[in-house]
Amino acid sequence: MEESTESRKNRFANRLLILFTFFLLLYFPCVAEDNTFLAVKPEVSWVYVGNECSFLLQIPQVTPSSVRTVIEQLPEGVRFVSSSKDEFVQDNQSGTKLRLWFSFSEPGEYNIPDLTVYIKGKKTKIPFESIIVYQNPLTLKPELKVQFFDENNNEILVSSGVVETTVAKPIKIKISLLYASYVLAINWHLQENALFNLEKQYDVVGSESGSLSFSQEAEPIAEFEWIALEVGEYSVPQVEVSAVSYNGTRVELKLVGFFLRAALAEEKTLNQNVIIPAALKEAFAYEFETVEDSGRKQEVVDRDKAVKLATLRAKERFSLPFSAVARERKLYETELALVSEKNEPSFVIVVVLAVTATLCVIFCIVLFFVKRNLFAVASVVLAVVLIVTCYAYSTPLRNDVGIFCGGIVRVVPEEKSQGSIPIPPLSYVKILEKTDTWYYIDVSGTGGWIPQNAVVVISRQLLTENPVQ
Repeated sequence: MEESTESRKNRFANRLLILFTFFLLLYFPCVAEDNTFLAVKPEVSWVYVGNECSFLLQIPQVTPSSVRTVIEQLPEGVRFVSSSKDEFVQDNQSGTKLRLWFSFSEPGEYNIPDLTVYIKGKKTKIPFESIIVYQNPLTLKPELKVQFFDENNNEILVSSGVVETTVAKPIKIKISLLYASYVLAINWHLQENALFNLEKQYDVVGSESGSLSFSQEAEPIAEFEWIALEVGEYSVPQVEVSAVSYNGTRVELKLVGFFLRAALAEEKTLNQNVIIPAALKEAFAYEFETVEDSGRKQEVVDRDKAVKLATLRAKERFSLPFSAVARERKLYETELALVSEKNEPSFVIVVVLAVTATLCVIFCIVLFFVKRNLFAVASVVLAVVLIVTCYAYSTPLRNDVGIFCGGIVRVVPEEKSQGSIPIPPLSYVKILEKTDTWYYIDVSGTGGWIPQNAVVVISRQLLTENPVQ
């Protein structure tokens, strides 16, 4: 009798414990008690500036009606766009699925403050995973990256754009491409007094299967071998890459900004006090004498001739085409034994084209108002043609050009560097780069650095300083 009473007490206690546990789990779901395993995660691998990025949070065993979220103050550059809340069922488990959309105005790493979530009235903080935002590929221009390696495949450090190497020893030039979706072709030009060969071309070049996916890392496209045959300074070999950017635009890229300085292996220093064995100096006498002398013996003409020629061309720009000024300029070029260059574009023609295009636009608006649609469309077409023509015709006027007075043309903008680039005096040159005291000029693909006073820039200022009668 006593044992039976004890048994009933145990059964009653067990049932009471089960009932208590049931109500406890019903009112406080386990997910609401411990949310340390939850996180708000981005749904994409790459996030770009200006694009909306969605973040996902899944809360199991909770209905959507029991969930409420609050967005805290966001850091600078982050904007909340919208959110959605739905029910999910996955692997015999149900719950609430939250999506939040944000946009970012600048590239960089972002840490969004914890998301405040109320689950059945209970407040909890759920962290966002950190995210790295990249510049939008559609706005990026493809870039070439270059690395230099010695014969033992050790990377050569580049100092101020100059690569030090040794005569007759090969160096490897590895070219990589950044921010391009496709490589169409690679072209290169041979150099005087140097060997330049293609050693390896990667499969991404000229193949449909070679399309490049977006990456922050440069993709290698080609490797070249370069060997200097003489002592001296060389501009980087001309390598041209045709590529397609992520927005579908075809771009032409050139390898610029580097110079190669070749010396003898026995040289102790690269300055003027170089120490060279006598036998080697005699054997390489040509390299030590002609490279520097060829630059220093460049002919220099009377600057007044360059100023007069540049002034005539400046005056030609503000005259009608085929005017007396153009004839005077050609006659002066003949007097100087120069081959007559192309005529200067005329500002007068640019103004006429721009005014005519503007009138066509105004005329088009009037025709649309009077419902002469056919004539209005014709006016629009004519205006577009005139605008394109005006832009193309005026392009040379926007470029910096001048008349070269002659002198030493150097491969690097330094007074002590060797000059070995032959450009005749009184040449019509393009000014591609500028520093405080130097210009980088180009004539039909041949270029180099000269002091600014060695070229007379063609500008309107010449007409007031040096009037031509």
